[in-house]
Amino acid sequence: MKSKAITAVVLCASVLLCYWQVGGHQFIAFDDLEYILENQQIREGVTLSGAKWAFTAFYAANWHPLTWLSHMLDIQMFGLHPAGHHLVNVAIHAVNAVLLFLLLARMTGYLWRSAVVAALFALHPLHVESVAWVSERKDLLCAFFGFLTLYLYARYVEKRTAKRYVSVVAAYVFGLLAKPMIVTLPFLMLLLDYWPLHRFRLNAEPSEANRESILRLLFEKTPFFVCAAVSSIITVNAQQSAIRSFADSSMTARFANSLLSILSYLRKTFLPTDLAIFYPLPGSFPFWKVTVSALFLTAVTVVVVRERNRHPWLIVGWCWFLGTLVPVIGIVQVGMQSMADRYMYIPLTGIFIMVVWGFSELSAKVTHRNHVAVAVTVIALMACSLLTCRQTAFWKDNLTLFSHALSVTENNYLAMTQVGIELEKRGNIAEAMKMFEEAVRVAPGNAYAVVGDALTHQGLCLKKQGRIDEAIERYNRSIQLVPTNLAAYVNLGIALAVQKRFEEAAAVLVKAIAVDPASPLAHYNLGVVVDQLGRPDDAIKEYLAALSLNPYDERVHNNVGIKLAEQGRLDEAIRYFREALRLKPDFAGARENLEFALKQSGASGAGK
Repeated sequence: MKSKAITAVVLCASVLLCYWQVGGHQFIAFDDLEYILENQQIREGVTLSGAKWAFTAFYAANWHPLTWLSHMLDIQMFGLHPAGHHLVNVAIHAVNAVLLFLLLARMTGYLWRSAVVAALFALHPLHVESVAWVSERKDLLCAFFGFLTLYLYARYVEKRTAKRYVSVVAAYVFGLLAKPMIVTLPFLMLLLDYWPLHRFRLNAEPSEANRESILRLLFEKTPFFVCAAVSSIITVNAQQSAIRSFADSSMTARFANSLLSILSYLRKTFLPTDLAIFYPLPGSFPFWKVTVSALFLTAVTVVVVRERNRHPWLIVGWCWFLGTLVPVIGIVQVGMQSMADRYMYIPLTGIFIMVVWGFSELSAKVTHRNHVAVAVTVIALMACSLLTCRQTAFWKDNLTLFSHALSVTENNYLAMTQVGIELEKRGNIAEAMKMFEEAVRVAPGNAYAVVGDALTHQGLCLKKQGRIDEAIERYNRSIQLVPTNLAAYVNLGIALAVQKRFEEAAAVLVKAIAVDPASPLAHYNLGVVVDQLGRPDDAIKEYLAALSLNPYDERVHNNVGIKLAEQGRLDEAIRYFREALRLKPDFAGARENLEFALKQSGASGAGK
């Protein structure tokens, strides 16, 4: 017990040392904006309406209510300060490493082998993406409940009671509510029944008793398979808008990419360099590469099957790796990535089991085996730690992260677009335009969303240079490419308003609201435009609609106050001016408006 406690402390300390730097990192514009910063339900913190939304909404092509609730709790505790959100991720990762250690030690009885597997899990650079990216909270929570399911399952096998069985099912359901990636966990439980739980054997000629055992174990997993099926159906419905059609990506291409990706994952497991937030799909899949990948994977599979009785940890580790990777391998293609580091968070444990158990078996035949084993383990873990610290540093902000992605990948149009956005924010318009132009040039024909974003931001750059007609042309191209591009509609409306084409601007902004009725920015800008058209009541209506969606925009409060004051509704106007100042105490315009309204209303103590 003392050894387990010490191991747990060391694992947690190691995670904190490698990841403590994330406390100074920013949110990442890629997903963190949509998931947290611009998600009004999340920004409200923990509320009853928010909890209802978490369980009923298919937001951002996802259904993971438990993950949404965890983000709400973060907001409740830390607000929009990124440090707290990041450090919660680190804490969950540390707990996951300890839980993995405990479940392997309980199942196998090998304390130190389990500790090394857990240490590799804790410190491997491929896991940086899941830990350093706030939006990947879903990976961490899913793994926590997945590992907890397996731990409770091992406990149930020791003493099969209804109470223990229900606890296993409950943990599994929570895992699915965090992220549906563990839909294949029931198959993994069957593998663990073979080894290390030894509940059946894989003989060449299975006996009647063994067949009955397997059937009984399959029946035992029925509730888990049912839960997995329900979760899969919900997930497919949630991701309908994100799932790529076969017209965009053929089954042959998907299968080829899957084979190449598995080999890339294995390469990055043993040589974890050139890691990036986004890996573009290759333009082609050379036949020889696909063939070599298929032959290699087939050879490994044949070996582990042949060794299933002498070295059962080989087939269990290999099937753990492949089986938990199946939901994200790309046969059902969601998004434009060819692979992703975050997809390795759970599957990689299978490879670690193969390596650690295999190395232990080999080192047992070597003289001074304990010294050799310790030396190799320490060197491997130190290398992982250094690489993880280095990789984590790239996640400090958007520009650093996507610039690194550009340096380690080819034709990374998404990284080009994101770097361009960051350069645009910093006022480096010329370099930003080059990035956007290159992104549009190298992007594949079916990368509509990213190209649309690049064109929209080209338009923003052109607008800042006063080239409004050219900006409008870019916005129109973006809309033609992606008819649901909200940002393009809103910015087109703003550009038309700059040219005082208010009727056209209003029509475009109405279309923007049709694309996304929950866009506060679209309502706000429509309010500004209809006000210019001499429709103050409609302007107030749009401003209030914007505030109902985002009550934290001081500009909107100020504009409502101005319109109300013009109508002589000074008491109401004063409330809005005061709220604008509460949100932004240095808002000079709102302070002047408040003082004027107080003076007009005959109140004393102006500005207090």
